[in-house]
Amino acid sequence: MVCALCHEETDSHEHLFFKCKFSNELWNKVLEKIQEQQWGNLEWQTLIEKLASLYNGNSINSVVRRLSLASCVYMIWQERNCRLFRDERRTVEVLFQIVCDTVRNRLKSLKVKGSKATKSVEEVWDVNFGNIEYGNM
Repeated sequence: MVCALCHEETDSHEHLFFKCKFSNELWNKVLEKIQEQQWGNLEWQTLIEKLASLYNGNSINSVVRRLSLASCVYMIWQERNCRLFRDERRTVEVLFQIVCDTVRNRLKSLKVKGSKATKSVEEVWDVNFGNIEYGNM
């Protein structure tokens, strides 16, 4: 079966999530948003290894990375299924906005400590974490 997103290659997880032109465009937008541009054009295994090697604790940047990854994977899979089973199509821009909204909405529900990273996330994702005292950073 040919890829439902680009119609150029055989449908596989590797192609769908990382080699497909459509998916790659979405990944690049998300990676730019989370300021991880150097991860573009990675193979599935390489991305998993890179993510595993990073600190994946409770830091705000780690949370944003994981939320973005999960949301992007979900949207790519959902778009594939919408095209295959409902004959519905959305643009990369629409999917990117949904990914951003999903991450932003999840971030709004978090309790966070004030830090430079938290302030940066507030600015990049246009989210307000509430009455956080930033003090001298």
